[in-house]
Amino acid sequence: MSTLIPQSRPVRGSIGLGAVVLFILALSSIMVTESRFLAFGLKRSSGYFVGSTRLRGGSSGPLSSWMDGVITSPTSGDAPLIITGPSGVGKGTIIGKMMNDFPNSFGFSVSHTTRLPRPGEIDGQHYHFTDKETMQEMIREGKFLEHAEVHSNFYGSSVASVSDVQRSGRICILDIDVQGQRSVKSGGLLPSAKYLFISPPSFEALEARLRGRGTETEEALERRLGNAKAEIEYGTSQGVFDAVIVNDDLETASSELKQILHQWYPNHLEFSSSQ
Repeated sequence: MSTLIPQSRPVRGSIGLGAVVLFILALSSIMVTESRFLAFGLKRSSGYFVGSTRLRGGSSGPLSSWMDGVITSPTSGDAPLIITGPSGVGKGTIIGKMMNDFPNSFGFSVSHTTRLPRPGEIDGQHYHFTDKETMQEMIREGKFLEHAEVHSNFYGSSVASVSDVQRSGRICILDIDVQGQRSVKSGGLLPSAKYLFISPPSFEALEARLRGRGTETEEALERRLGNAKAEIEYGTSQGVFDAVIVNDDLETASSELKQILHQWYPNHLEFSSSQ
């Protein structure tokens, strides 16, 4: 069952950095609002990851300028779709079905990661698999919209990947974890984005899925399960996501997602003509 939830999250910032940012923006004669300031190296309270986002300057026009690139601020009809959920909940399967159902409507922003590929994963299609040295260099160069270190691996959504999808005229899908979602939303990095959380039918069902993979040690699995419990609590909290879908059955979850997409993107041609 899906639940539509209004957004209501304050923006937190660093006073010291905010003062520096104000000074820099004043020199550049750029007028921005306080909600568009974001600290670098944002540490998360959960204690198991560190994420960071990019500093953004405001603009009233259709483009938002970044340090070394430009991301289009989408219209409401082409708002990016950010999909989040704990590991093992079936995000990739649902996204794959959605893109098969609407091949001309959506474009997938392929994330970078330093973890090893799982069986069936294809480099450049599911992830851009890379090494830590390369990814750390990309982070230093400011090439990521958001990034985080989770379970000793780095993950990140590149500015180039998001921009490429937006320029194609399709709705950009970002499959990012809770820490990345927090970075993007709290910083107002994609102000028109729609946020969807995919939840398991129960914690026990999720545990069974993760154990069924057989790819981790018991210690690593327990750590992942502990994180998943916190992520589910966060994701199903009031006001955090625009909608929550419980993935108990793929066909049912996909049907509910289509109903939500009709509400969020009512003017998209493919929806009205073929669905």
